[in-house]
Amino acid sequence: MSRLAFPRGCRWPALVGLLGLLGLAWVQPAAAAAGGLVALAAGSALPLGCLLLALLLPLVDGDWRAVLGPGLARGLAALPGLALLLLPVLLGFGLLYPWVDEQADGFRGLYLWGPAFVLRNLVYLGAWLALGWLARRGSPLRCAQGAIAAVLLGTLAALDWLMALDPHFLSTLFGLLVIIRQLLTGLAFAGLLGLAALTPPRARILRGLLLAGLLLWLYLHVMQLLIVWSVDLPHEIRWYQRRETAGWGLLGAGLAGLQVLLAVGLASPLGSRPAALRLACGAILLGGVLEALWLTLPLLAGIAPAWALALGTLLALLGGVAVLLGLTWPPPAVDPLSDAVPRRTP
Repeated sequence: MSRLAFPRGCRWPALVGLLGLLGLAWVQPAAAAAGGLVALAAGSALPLGCLLLALLLPLVDGDWRAVLGPGLARGLAALPGLALLLLPVLLGFGLLYPWVDEQADGFRGLYLWGPAFVLRNLVYLGAWLALGWLARRGSPLRCAQGAIAAVLLGTLAALDWLMALDPHFLSTLFGLLVIIRQLLTGLAFAGLLGLAALTPPRARILRGLLLAGLLLWLYLHVMQLLIVWSVDLPHEIRWYQRRETAGWGLLGAGLAGLQVLLAVGLASPLGSRPAALRLACGAILLGGVLEALWLTLPLLAGIAPAWALALGTLLALLGGVAVLLGLTWPPPAVDPLSDAVPRRTP
């Protein structure tokens, strides 16, 4: 069966979401572009998180390869879906980013130039597809080099997609914040798919990986918040203040509280039980969508009516997530990331 032959459960949501977004673009193009950016921020975390984990997989021996390998192989199959997620942003970036109207000189003017933005994203896409091939067939040395490249690409993409929504906001941690969310999403997706076959020792491995990822997410966010407020950086403080109005503060507090509750639950004696792991993986995937909303929509509230932004976001998420999940099905007949497939030596 071809990977493009989506399961029926994904086919109709994908059609409804994508055709609905296309119709919305006819009457509210800014809302459609904003919804596409939310879907890109949320949906890209799945294939990119699986990609980085798959590149790291051959570098460290242990049972974690058996825990994550099958799910990561299916996550890599969703990499071509990034092309579809990128399309609304590449077509509508002029409606999203304030730097489009700026007249900057020098390197900043060249970097913040529409054709350069499109070209960079096409380079990102091509590089991610090449790294996906490398993750399936490369040697440990090549995978290590690919992991470094994936981190650099993920950082640059995070700056282009999200941080550039506010051209005055600067953060050296921002790329890492996005990458750790991608890793959490990849862990949760792979763990959820492989949960039924986990033995108790391997369930504890999955619990440890999820807990470490959650703690790192919390640490990085707290560190950035402390740096911004202690140094009294005006533009960066304003970035947070814009996420405290119109209910966004409640969403941010709820997101942080959810991560804390998940970390406490996983650290408890019940944290390695299948039901607890299933709940944690599902909540982490939901948290990724909430974080994408929190990062994007507060800065896009003025570009279209609220109803259009809500509809565009819903349609883009519905279509984008359905396409990504459809690409992960059916599972590969042979798991290219398992220990059964030997890696070439460097």
